Amino acid sequence: MNEKEFKKACDAVEGYTALGLLDEANNILEDLPSALKITKDVITLHMAILLKAGEYLKASYLAETLSMSEPDDVDRLLMVARYRYKAGEYADALAWLMSVQKKCSEDAYFHYLCAQCHAALGDEDTAKDSLKKVSAMSEDLKMRAVHDPVFDFIFG
Repeated sequence: MNEKEFKKACDAVEGYTALGLLDEANNILEDLPSALKITKDVITLHMAILLKAGEYLKASYLAETLSMSEPDDVDRLLMVARYRYKAGEYADALAWLMSVQKKCSEDAYFHYLCAQCHAALGDEDTAKDSLKKVSAMSEDLKMRAVHDPVFDFIFG
């Protein structure tokens, strides 16, 4: 498969995924040569399919795989926690966040995710402390927190 054919296949997968035709998208990925199945592009496409299907925990494992190839990419590191949180795996999401804290603590979204996890686990004081950090770092995330149901204990 040449680069043009690969690009066409990836575009088709994106299109099928956007349309909700997930089996068709998966079939294209399954037909790819083995060497291409482990590329960042294909793993990202698999994640998109899983997310569209609501398979957040599986997507988090793929995000973790991608984060290993780019260990300094804060967005990728936080993606793992975000998907685990969406899967309802709050303790696992928080454990991941603590494992990447040194690389991510300067990012407001890191503190937002920590606050969400602590709130979901019933640790209201720590959630409030994390939200204070968010408030100081990002007005947008501060306003988002007001409408996030996990923080109803704070904002009502």
